[in-house]
Amino acid sequence: MMDDFKCVVLCKRELRTYDLDKGVLLTKLKGVMNQKMPYYGLHDAGHLVALSRNRMYVNLMNLITGDLVTTFKAGEDRFLNSLLVSGDGRMLVCGDETQKPFPLLVWNLASRKLLYDLRIPGHDFITSLSAITHQGHYVCCVAKEVDEPSPNFIVVYDLQSGTLFKKWKPGVDCVAVDISSRDGCVVSGHADGSILVWDLVTGNCRCKLRGHTAPVSFLRLDPEASACLSRDALGRDPSLRLWDLSTGKHPNNATSGPL
Repeated sequence: MMDDFKCVVLCKRELRTYDLDKGVLLTKLKGVMNQKMPYYGLHDAGHLVALSRNRMYVNLMNLITGDLVTTFKAGEDRFLNSLLVSGDGRMLVCGDETQKPFPLLVWNLASRKLLYDLRIPGHDFITSLSAITHQGHYVCCVAKEVDEPSPNFIVVYDLQSGTLFKKWKPGVDCVAVDISSRDGCVVSGHADGSILVWDLVTGNCRCKLRGHTAPVSFLRLDPEASACLSRDALGRDPSLRLWDLSTGKHPNNATSGPL
């Protein structure tokens, strides 16, 4: 949503803005989205960032005119494969699938500068499994060792300093993550059907949520980080569960358990 009445909609490979109050098309943004990775996010009420069709850079677009304002690029022949924008529109994080090990690229959208090229030697970031806090202070991402078959793990970076802030190895593959600095927590969904709730300050696991019968590949925290929505994106477990993170329960009375 651009404001209370205007929104951006992806129609096939084209971005359009609509006035929902009047039910009319306002603008068609210039440029075609990548068919397999049509990623975009709002910078502010008048601008949007979108992954380019060839995935070599990110476009900053004017939502009023539909024109290209500028591009964000991190060198030649680097193909981006993810895009996150903080809720306040200040920070942009993209994954790069060309450089080894796969890094995370962090831009400040206000200054339009590349701040960090984050990477861990001998490891790749699974950039499709990542999330950013509303204020852009932290980003979490799933990572794996390149030459080892061990389960993947979760890292959190402090984007104010560009340093590794937390690292968790649950011992089972992570297939979904979300993060909030409001309540200082990270939630991770796993291949065994469990959900772990991590404390962003202490690094401790607050609780383990059980109830799903398939990998939990979709997670979404509410704005207050007091509740979490979870499901299996492939539908192997047809349930959709809403968890109260203060009690570790959902309406069907499944509860949290010990680690």
